[in-house]
Amino acid sequence: MLQINSVVIVLIESPFEIIYNSNVFAFSVTGNFLWRIGHVKLYDKSSTDCPYVGSIVNNDSELVLFNWCDTAVVINPLTGEVIRTYQTK
Repeated sequence: MLQINSVVIVLIESPFEIIYNSNVFAFSVTGNFLWRIGHVKLYDKSSTDCPYVGSIVNNDSELVLFNWCDTAVVINPLTGEVIRTYQTK
């Protein structure tokens, strides 16, 4: 879990035998559902199993999500909108 102002980011672990790439959710601090990560174009297309495995707030105060397929996704924490992506390897 990661809290950014009034938004709580929840990253759930996907079981190994299940492909589930929409494993990041956002809730308000009062418990209201805000968004779930949508489909994001990947840099590494060798696999369809690309769940998110980490999240940080970077030095520019941006929410960044990282997945298994070498894609970092900068997200608007209030809306879930993808601001930009970049390759991590």
